[in-house]
Amino acid sequence: MVQFASLAVQAGLASHVVCVFADDPLKTGVTAGAAYGSGGPPRSGMASLPRAHGLFGGANTQYAFAARRHMALYGTTQEQLGAVAIATRAWATMNPAAMQREPMNLEDYLNSRWIIEPFHLFDCTLVTNGAVAVIVSTAVDGVPRVAPPVIFDSERSTVSSASTSLSFTIDIENVCDVVSSSFQLSVPLAAW
Repeated sequence: MVQFASLAVQAGLASHVVCVFADDPLKTGVTAGAAYGSGGPPRSGMASLPRAHGLFGGANTQYAFAARRHMALYGTTQEQLGAVAIATRAWATMNPAAMQREPMNLEDYLNSRWIIEPFHLFDCTLVTNGAVAVIVSTAVDGVPRVAPPVIFDSERSTVSSASTSLSFTIDIENVCDVVSSSFQLSVPLAAW
């Protein structure tokens, strides 16, 4: 979504684009597990096999495939995965509105139950209602901001931020192909 917005701003089709995502799976009288538990309508024939064997139904299975691949390619360890969960919990201990505020150490992490290998309980997020918005705009100097902007350099296809060491490369040609075909099918950009 942010890539499409960046391309629209770069092409002059919009000055500012607000990208919004929201989810409210928690409902009164419905358990958190039921919020995502159904996985859609039942399937028949060959389409039913992945879910029947646990491949694409249930908690985090597709992420587990990606994590195992990363572990095989780069030697990532359970202790390194645990460091992410421990750091996240450390931030939560300082947030009075956090759902889980108890401190956690590596032993707690490694002794927690498996959800789907290589993920332990503390690798998984809690089901919550929430929303996020990102504003994509042209870089204008002198505009007051709450935080330093993240800059997308379209000529070099890189993203950087003054507030972090974030820097990665985007395959802009592939994104442009997808965007050009999407724009032909979508509503006029003036609606943005």
